Amino acid sequence: MSAAAKAELQEALGGKAPLIAYDAVTNITFPDMASFKAFLVDPENLGKLREDSLNYAQPGQFQIGWGEEYVLVDDGKPVGEA
Repeated sequence: MSAAAKAELQEALGGKAPLIAYDAVTNITFPDMASFKAFLVDPENLGKLREDSLNYAQPGQFQIGWGEEYVLVDDGKPVGEA
């Protein structure tokens, strides 16, 4: 993120929100933990990730987080969706 973009973001957030110390964040969604684990040991996936990461990442600087998303469904449709 450029310095100008960081400044604009801080202004939008009232200057009170800490920004993460990263230039990029990637989000990959898996339906369950088993799928995530399978992805991590698949040589084809790992090869693609390693190759791509050389374009933007510093080796040894990866951090992984895990989150879960819950969607409220009513009559087969996510609540809040038009």
